[in-house]
Amino acid sequence: MNTATHSGQYALATGANAVGRLDVLHSIYSSTGRIGLIEAGLKVGMTAADFGCGSGTMTRLLAAMVGPSIPGSEYGIPTSMMSQPDSTNAVIAEIDVGTSG
Repeated sequence: MNTATHSGQYALATGANAVGRLDVLHSIYSSTGRIGLIEAGLKVGMTAADFGCGSGTMTRLLAAMVGPSIPGSEYGIPTSMMSQPDSTNAVIAEIDVGTSG
């Protein structure tokens, strides 16, 4: 019988406290993720968006894959912005695909 209780809160670190863990996971799984993105049809020159971009590791991978040719671009949209869709002052991180990697 499972006696564990659920507090309703996310068990892992988030925000700045999660960056190290997310970087390690990215170093382990990014090659598989890259293959999946290629198989899904991601190509140089496309525009991509990373919704819930977290620390930006996948955002940088996407930027490297769609750039450096113009008009390739990539946008990272944090989950905090997704919960406030009516915000007219929101800032979206646009990666310069010519220098990403």
